[in-house]
Amino acid sequence: MTITFLVGNGFDIAAGINTSYSGFYDWYINQSPRTEDKHGAIKNFKEEIDKYMRIKDPAERQKSRWADFEIGLGQYTDKFTKETVDDFLELYEDAHEGLCTYLENECSKFDNDIADPDTIAGLKDGIAHFYQELKPTERDSVANLLIGDRAHDTVVKFISFNYTDSLDAVAKVLSKTPLQTWEYGGATRKMIAQSSVLHAHGTTSNAPILGVFDDSQVANKELLNCPGIRQALIKSRSVQTAGERWYSEADQQIDNSQIICIWGMSLGITDARWWKKIVSWLRANPAHQVVVFWHMGNPPSGRSFVNTYMVKRDVVRRLCAFSKLAETDIESLENRIHVVINTDKVLKVSFDRVLIPASDEELRSFILGSFGTKEHATV
Repeated sequence: MTITFLVGNGFDIAAGINTSYSGFYDWYINQSPRTEDKHGAIKNFKEEIDKYMRIKDPAERQKSRWADFEIGLGQYTDKFTKETVDDFLELYEDAHEGLCTYLENECSKFDNDIADPDTIAGLKDGIAHFYQELKPTERDSVANLLIGDRAHDTVVKFISFNYTDSLDAVAKVLSKTPLQTWEYGGATRKMIAQSSVLHAHGTTSNAPILGVFDDSQVANKELLNCPGIRQALIKSRSVQTAGERWYSEADQQIDNSQIICIWGMSLGITDARWWKKIVSWLRANPAHQVVVFWHMGNPPSGRSFVNTYMVKRDVVRRLCAFSKLAETDIESLENRIHVVINTDKVLKVSFDRVLIPASDEELRSFILGSFGTKEHATV
């Protein structure tokens, strides 16, 4: 059996790494353009972002997602023409390079060498029992699928939609020993995690993909005929242009899975391709199961089973929204799409923050702050 986890930006944020769009926004608008910006396109773009974010309620601003930024890029094409398309490509590259720099800076603040035995044990137990936080009837349907395949090993695989390597560090640790073992037919069977992570949208060091789902999300359709625009903005075309097989490999991995878990993803429109793929995969085999680990700021209480049902109903419809299914078809899938609200156990890890001084002066300030006297500052 194969269980595949699709993991999004929520994983990094939960692990303490500030890879949120709002964090990037605060940093990016204060950076100098990486090119001459002869026509002020980058300057104007940053001013538009700033204006858009400032009118938001502070709480809503914190909830801003990367999908908002990607959709914003597609909509911003409306301010350009075929004659000024190079200015758009210039601002796109500036934002793209800025994103990579910001994420690399944030990740450099953390030590992702996971060595604590309790943390490792918690990670292994959480993955091995990923369905334990479901309600009993849902838990039974997933457990029965697993029990029915006890004669074979179970492999856990990961597809990351992040540009960082934080999930890679977790997969590497999980792969060192079995997550679980059991006896069947006189042989020892096991659940193992694959050490390699498939990055569907690249990494900061290898063709990170930043864009939208399809042509409909690009406001100025005229620009789509200009060289470089589809390659930059349409994700599937970007992967093709980069010469990578990420999408076909991810499709194959999903097709070969019996259970799909979605962790830290918003089920947004810029990744509609994947939600359509998963719904199609669900409909292809009545045994397939999906578990969505859904995070929300104000979850319903344990007493409020109706509100809990409404949250789960909304998540199911978000997942199915791009497949153009009739309500009866969605309802037929509902008992195989399970939702865990604010998991306490699965993929819970907190990377250690480390100080990496950029200069002797920073190190001196750190020492003075630690000891409080200049006598100790001997750098």
